[in-house]
Amino acid sequence: IRHKHATSVMLLDIDRFKKVNAAYGRLTGDHILIHLARLLLEYVRESDEVSRYGEDAMLVMAPNTSIHDAHLLAERIRQRVEIQPLLHAGSRETERVVIQISMGVATLQGGFDSAEKLLQRAEVALQQAQQAGGNCVRAPESAAIKEPGS
Repeated sequence: IRHKHATSVMLLDIDRFKKVNAAYGRLTGDHILIHLARLLLEYVRESDEVSRYGEDAMLVMAPNTSIHDAHLLAERIRQRVEIQPLLHAGSRETERVVIQISMGVATLQGGFDSAEKLLQRAEVALQQAQQAGGNCVRAPESAAIKEPGS
């Protein structure tokens, strides 16, 4: 805010991750999370931050990135995840595990915005992507954010 530069966050979640864990085991689920983290690190800039956010979600913080550019990056990441299956060495044969992700994108707004509100907007956008059936990116222009205690 001080430097008047846009900062965007991309919050992503693996669609139907519990089913993947149930079908292939938690070890494969862990490998998927590692694979996804590596993929994210390939796509983001050195100035961006990638971190785990909850059990199976990841967060990318992209300073100096507009909502438009963040949405474009999120869409490129989503498409790459969709077309790059993982190999799972099962007991009988190697299977291809196709995963899909949902992503919510939000940008720090000027004035009295906070990191908490930014994350809330990204979470709302992620929920909208999941409610739309998953495998998509959402970045609502104005998401309803409840103030603490309201």
